Amino acid sequence: MSGDMAHARALKKCPDCGREVTGNNLARHRATHTNGSSTNGSKPGRKKGHKATAKEKAGRAATVAIGNYLDELAQGGKFAGSVSLGALAGFPTHTDDPAVVDEAANAIEARADEATSRIVELKLRQRVANLRTEAQALRDVETGEDAEAQFIAVGASWAEQNGITYEVFREMGVPARVLKEAGIAR
Repeated sequence: MSGDMAHARALKKCPDCGREVTGNNLARHRATHTNGSSTNGSKPGRKKGHKATAKEKAGRAATVAIGNYLDELAQGGKFAGSVSLGALAGFPTHTDDPAVVDEAANAIEARADEATSRIVELKLRQRVANLRTEAQALRDVETGEDAEAQFIAVGASWAEQNGITYEVFREMGVPARVLKEAGIAR
């Protein structure tokens, strides 16, 4: 493996949540913290309290499925399946229990309610939203669908919507068999 590829595949810690992801996935992973929105946590044209549509929720779920499978591949086929809670008093650093993630989100939400700075409150509320999304992703994994099956189910439509080609998936280590099953052709 070339030096550039080894560097790209080396695990790096996300500065937002502490989760370890490969270097070439770090930007994609960090975008999941805001669900692809701008750095201030809002989407253009959205009002406070906007409820995501079913299509938006499905798009986020597909992105999580693709990301989980790529993370699993990067970790040698063994998805960690855990959420980093960081240094949150009374909680483990990492957990794969969605109920613990929900409790942590509630604890952080309580801190946000008491924040004296709007910036601190904003960041805490974004962390709560991220944790709730990750808790749901853990619940989705618990339904018995493994990461590969989820990738196969949504891969072709997600790849088309995001302009991702067969060749790039192959570069990321996705087996040709999985791409074929997902309906992603050369």
